[in-house]
Amino acid sequence: MLKKIKVISIAIISLIVINLFCMSSRVNAAQKIYVDGRMKDGKNIYYWVDSGNSYADRINESKNKLRYPKGLWNPIVLNRTYTKSYSKMDLYEIYDSTSDANAYTQYYKAKTNGSENIAYINELDYIEWIYNKIFINDYHMRNYDNDLQSTVILHEMCHCYGGADVYDNSATIMYGWTPVVRGMTKDFNDILVQKYNY
Repeated sequence: MLKKIKVISIAIISLIVINLFCMSSRVNAAQKIYVDGRMKDGKNIYYWVDSGNSYADRINESKNKLRYPKGLWNPIVLNRTYTKSYSKMDLYEIYDSTSDANAYTQYYKAKTNGSENIAYINELDYIEWIYNKIFINDYHMRNYDNDLQSTVILHEMCHCYGGADVYDNSATIMYGWTPVVRGMTKDFNDILVQKYNY
């Protein structure tokens, strides 16, 4: 009986050691910086800036960082319109001291009987959304230099094209906290080419 207990104990210990070894040798996959869906007909679009938005110059700089990334190319064409109905990317300024967000983006599906339909994050791998709204939070943004402001807005513009926040890599434009980089990064630029070079 004592011999059986010893054999069982050795077997259990062996299983625990093997399990621990397997767990420690697992490699966590990097977070995806994009969703599988995309903005419908998003290659060549207009953006519109609300009249109450004081970040128009920063938005223009963000557009340039998107369209003309340093040392890179992508097919995106994005220009400003003053006619809201032409826009697929509307930019608003808000002031929210209760939020940690510098800015955030909302996605919209086709309207139903004239009413807007928000597309939720869990849908974005499966649909093409129609347009987006970006909300710039002046409570935080006013504390940043111009270059960082335009980078935060660039990050939000990338959301409009299918970018997803990641928290395991601060060297990407899709890093979910205040950006460390100051422009388009190759990883997301490659996604723009993949999704919109048609």
